[in-house]
Amino acid sequence: MATTPHKRARNKLRCATSRIFAVTLLWLGFIACTTEPSYSVFKQVPQAEGWGHTMPLVFAPQIDDSSATYDLEVAIRHTNSYEYRNLCLMIDLMDDSTHVQQRRMVKMELADAYGNWLGTGFGSVFQCRSWVAKAVNPSALHRVVIWQAMGDDSLLLKGITDVGVIMHHTK
Repeated sequence: MATTPHKRARNKLRCATSRIFAVTLLWLGFIACTTEPSYSVFKQVPQAEGWGHTMPLVFAPQIDDSSATYDLEVAIRHTNSYEYRNLCLMIDLMDDSTHVQQRRMVKMELADAYGNWLGTGFGSVFQCRSWVAKAVNPSALHRVVIWQAMGDDSLLLKGITDVGVIMHHTK
């Protein structure tokens, strides 16, 4: 039994409608699972001289709900002028005194083996993120101190524009 042009057009319309509906459901599911961070602050890195290992960036997270726990990540924004594929960071999680509760070494891959920048961005600015700690108690965390730890004490990194600390409510 042959189908008429009218039936073929109607079947194509049903198929297209089903695809649009499926894509819309996936998109809504993604949006529903994405949560806004509870804390997100970026600090500029000095561009004139570059970022030296003796130039820490200090963050003081302000979290309203201290009874919950939070996942902590660091974000790096850089330009095409950054000369390396990776970035090593030393991250100190500190209590209300000068006591370091935890020290984390984080190696972030910013480019692949072919020199293609990873992460998100467009033009000459890119951003990469990396998890630092899970289930952090904000009442015990008063400062996050981030140092560049590329190994050479005299190295001044150029091309890193901003460093950020982002905290998400633990699911």
